[in-house]
Amino acid sequence: MVAEAAEELEFLLEDVPPEERAPVNFDSPWPWRFDPLSVAHMLVQTFRDDTETELERLIATWIGEDPENWPVVRLTVIIPWQDHPGEWHEDAPEWIRTFGTIAANAQARQSRLDRPQLL
Repeated sequence: MVAEAAEELEFLLEDVPPEERAPVNFDSPWPWRFDPLSVAHMLVQTFRDDTETELERLIATWIGEDPENWPVVRLTVIIPWQDHPGEWHEDAPEWIRTFGTIAANAQARQSRLDRPQLL
């Protein structure tokens, strides 16, 4: 839903010049001039980026607790929505694609942490 909201806001902002899409600059003199949709878009994107980062961290931690957690995620959430490995089915919801990407990144992150460090 966050991705859809960001896309809708981008669509609504198509008539706003790029220099007016920037977030509020509180260093400029009063009154601050900004497009309210630009602020909404910035908040949605920031929230989404922060949430994806935190979700990746949580999944990596969870996978680190038990290595069998990653195959469970792949078998129950990711693989049913793929036609071939790495290729999403056309009907796969955006949230599944996003979650699958985040989970794969978390697994890769965790596997790097699990490798012994060579001196």
